Amino acid sequence: DSPNPASGGWVSPRLGITFELVASQLVLYYPNGEPFASYLEISEQRDMAQQQAELERLAKEQERQRAEQAQEALELERLEKQQASQRAELERLEKEQERQRAEQAEQALELERIRMKALLEQLKAKGINPEDFNL
Repeated sequence: DSPNPASGGWVSPRLGITFELVASQLVLYYPNGEPFASYLEISEQRDMAQQQAELERLAKEQERQRAEQAQEALELERLEKQQASQRAELERLEKEQERQRAEQAEQALELERIRMKALLEQLKAKGINPEDFNL
């Protein structure tokens, strides 16, 4: 709708803006004939901009939460690996402890054999044959 000077529109000589009364509403036109946005259009644009900003804020918040969840998942995985490593180390230490116990028992048994052998030799040196006794 280009302004029609014949319809009673007034053109500002300095600004080149046309003011026109259309259906009891004042409509303003740029010098190129394009109408200015109405209050309702500006209000709707503002509302849409606010909604868009809110959507972007929500999207950022959602992305932040996703990143936080991913970080928590990584931390959980790290802790699970650490626990598995600690369990493996504990198992290794328990096996080592069991091996040392078995080795100590073997050494104690060997020491007892040596003592028995020495005792038998002492008895034989004194002329006593232990096989003569029914023990």
